[in-house]
Amino acid sequence: MARKIVVTNSCQTAGISTCLQLIFPRDKIVSAQFPRVENEESLSRFAEILRGASHWVTEGHWDILEKYPTTEVFQVIKLPPIYFAGFHPDVVTPEPVNGQVFGVIDEGLLAGVWGANSALTLWGWKNGLTVDSTIKLFNVRNFYALGYVDLWHDNVNALREIYLACDINFDTLFNRWRRGGIFMHTHSHPKISALCSVAKVVSMKLGKAADVMELPLENLVSDQLTGWVWPVYPDIADALSVRGSYMWKISNKIFPTLDSYVRYAFRSYEKLGIKRSEVKCERIDSPYFQDVMESRA
Repeated sequence: MARKIVVTNSCQTAGISTCLQLIFPRDKIVSAQFPRVENEESLSRFAEILRGASHWVTEGHWDILEKYPTTEVFQVIKLPPIYFAGFHPDVVTPEPVNGQVFGVIDEGLLAGVWGANSALTLWGWKNGLTVDSTIKLFNVRNFYALGYVDLWHDNVNALREIYLACDINFDTLFNRWRRGGIFMHTHSHPKISALCSVAKVVSMKLGKAADVMELPLENLVSDQLTGWVWPVYPDIADALSVRGSYMWKISNKIFPTLDSYVRYAFRSYEKLGIKRSEVKCERIDSPYFQDVMESRA
C-alpha cells in the first residue's frame, strides 16, 4: 500500500521532498510549509494535510501536535536542517528597522531586500567609510583577527549537536559533504548534493537499506536554491582547502568582483533611506568587532 509522507523543512523542503519521491516512487510525498501556530485556520489546514499520513518528516515544530492534537496516527521523523556558516562567516542579518528588512536590494525575480549582508561591508557603510576604504577591510589579517577561520569549528560542533539530537551519524554525513568541496550556496542554502544526502539518511528511517546512500540523486534533481550565492573569500578558502572567489549572485544579477558587490551594497543601503544610526546588528555592534575594525580601518 502506498504511504503518504508529509515533509516540512522551510526553504530546504522542495529538494528533500523531490529526492524522497525518487527513492519511493510508489509513495505520495507531500511538501508543506509550517503552519502559523498562532492562527487556528492555519493549524486546521495543516491538520488536514497530515490526515492519512503514515509519516511526518519535519525540521521542527513538533509541539504543533501538542497545541493542535490530531487523531491521526503517524510516525514523526526529525529532519535536521543544514544551516552552516563555516564557509561564509562574514554573513550577518541586521535587525529589521521599523518592520523593514535591511539589506541589499534584490532587483531580480524575487524583488525585495535580501537580509544577508557582509559584516565588513555593513560596518564600513555604517561608520562612514568610502567604498574603497571598505574594500580594503577584506584582508587575511582582519579575517583571522575577527575569528572568521575559527568559526568553522564552532559551526561544525553546533551542527553535530543538532544531528545527534535527530539520531543521525553526523560525522559520516559531514565527511561526504566535505569530499564534494563547498556544500553551501549561502549560510542557510545548502547545495543539492548535501540535501540529497540528508534525504537518503531519512529514507533509511523510512525503510530503505544503507546502499541507498550510493544513489546518484544529485545528478537527477534540480538545485532550486541557487538564486542567491555567497562566495567563499579567497583567504578563507585557502585555510579550508577549497577554491574561493569574490563573486556574488543575487537572484539574476551577478557581481563578479568585490568592488562591484560593495558598491552595489552601498547604493542599496542609501536607497533604503534608513539612517546609519538606526541599523542594529549584534555582531558588528559588539565591542570586540568594533575594536578590531577601529584598529585596522
